[in-house]
Amino acid sequence: MYTSAAASHRPGFTPAHAIYCKFLMERGAYVPCHVRVPDVPQRISAVALDGQFYSFFRAIPEAQKALAIATRLGKRDDEIVMTLTRRGYGIWVKEPQAHYAPPAKDPRHSLKAAFGPSPCLILGDASSYTRCSLTVPDLSQAVDGIGHNGRYYSVFRQVSEAAEAIAIAAKLSQSGDETLMVITSGGLTLAVRELNAIVAS
Repeated sequence: MYTSAAASHRPGFTPAHAIYCKFLMERGAYVPCHVRVPDVPQRISAVALDGQFYSFFRAIPEAQKALAIATRLGKRDDEIVMTLTRRGYGIWVKEPQAHYAPPAKDPRHSLKAAFGPSPCLILGDASSYTRCSLTVPDLSQAVDGIGHNGRYYSVFRQVSEAAEAIAIAAKLSQSGDETLMVITSGGLTLAVRELNAIVAS
């Protein structure tokens, strides 16, 4: 299903949806566990983060394909987690109805709390955003910007490699910035939310 949708696009960067993704590049940034979800009899692998559970979806060796698949997992306001593993990138899907399933040998086991970075909004549909110039406080000149749903982001960096884009987005999100990643056939653009920005005339 998701694989065929992503594989049908040669560059892999023509997703139809926006999706929120928390990039977790360090093993200690999340808590692995098992959960139970409706209609699945067995326990399934998951990660716990910010009081939510995300079930394991797939491991993807290449960063470009991981982003392509990630953006196809849901409609706007859905949320996923992407982890960095020895085999590439792990994709985990939010499970609102999941319940923690402790080990059979330790039924009273409880999870420690884990708090993740701000989610990065990934956009791959050109109709979902606009390019513009922004006037930002404390800067004398206008900066390149991106508008989406009434919010404005200043362009931080443009890169050609998906792995580099993920690494940059992870660092920006870890610092608490609201981050935007725009995917096009020509590369990837990273941008940061500007709360007091005004569109330059």
